[in-house]
Amino acid sequence: MSHWVGAWGAAPAFENSEDFFRGTIRQNVQLSIGGDRVRIKIDNSLGKNSLEIGAATIALPGSRPGEITTSSLKKITFSGSHSIILKAGDSALSDPIVFHVNPLSEVQISLFIPRAVGLITTHPLARDTSYISSNNDQTTLASMSDIYTTHQRYFISRIDVDNSHASSLVVLGDSITDGKNSTSGKNSRWPDFLAKRLIKSGYNYGIVNSGIAGNRILHDLPVHQFGPSAISRLDRDVISVPNLSKVIFLEGINDIGLPKFLGLNDQDVTAEEIISGIKKIISKVHENNVKIYGSTLTPFYGAKFPGYFSKKAEEKRIKINHWIRTSRSFDGVIDFDLAIRDSLHPERIKEDFDSGDHLHPNDKGYKEMAYSIPLELFN
Repeated sequence: MSHWVGAWGAAPAFENSEDFFRGTIRQNVQLSIGGDRVRIKIDNSLGKNSLEIGAATIALPGSRPGEITTSSLKKITFSGSHSIILKAGDSALSDPIVFHVNPLSEVQISLFIPRAVGLITTHPLARDTSYISSNNDQTTLASMSDIYTTHQRYFISRIDVDNSHASSLVVLGDSITDGKNSTSGKNSRWPDFLAKRLIKSGYNYGIVNSGIAGNRILHDLPVHQFGPSAISRLDRDVISVPNLSKVIFLEGINDIGLPKFLGLNDQDVTAEEIISGIKKIISKVHENNVKIYGSTLTPFYGAKFPGYFSKKAEEKRIKINHWIRTSRSFDGVIDFDLAIRDSLHPERIKEDFDSGDHLHPNDKGYKEMAYSIPLELFN
């Protein structure tokens, strides 16, 4: 009997990228947990036109970037067919693929898009390299020809593994969860470090990263690449994940800072409005018998985005963090603020943990966040 668990995720934003005409896309991903079978979620939920997948494969990486080990290659099918057409707004899970993966394994997903798609939705911040060729189907080739590279995710939004001993953990957030300013290709986002820590400690959780850089709780447009608001995408990116048992939530700093930075004065919100939005998320998660842990908002004094930080903005962050710590609305609290703040200047990220923009941590800071999470939350 199958027991599917989410092992990787990349939430799509609104249509945000160039027109896509045709070609093969090869993407490398690291799975958080292992299993004996896998399945791939192809996503056109926010696309404006039909998406045709002409061929798809999964394989282990080769010896050089963008290459695959052809002896490991398996073709991906959809209801027995090697191709599928998804109308705008649709998504689909592949057939189960017998493909053993160990925890923290890397795999390569290759997709052939045989016809124009038009303006597309992507996951804008991959922190990894995607390889694209406009030639014919190259999904089975060890090395693709005439490639160009990007740093976005295309058309795959989740990978599940069949693992009867595990359950799913979704981390829902913004760029700090998405890993902005972490080292590209090194899987050094805080959820990556958490996956390694849980595996090492004997806990069986597949982690689905549902962070989108720039994301907000209450608003989304006009900036398409920041994606649907956390409230509006909750079903798609969280509740739909199979065998979901826990959610970690870290979001709200963009609700505070982005309106002034982007000149969206009509979307300026109070701390109370942000807290109200968080309560709606908690309620929806609890309705599905899932536990949700709240994370305090991290420091952002001196953020290198004009207008993002102010005294008034800091007062909002303090008020929200106080509510997270004391309201008992969450099933548990993760104090990321305490973990990476400067003890002498608590409104700032500690220098050792600062990526340089005074808003996003570096690899060391992301690791510190992951290791600050109490393991008893996963008992």
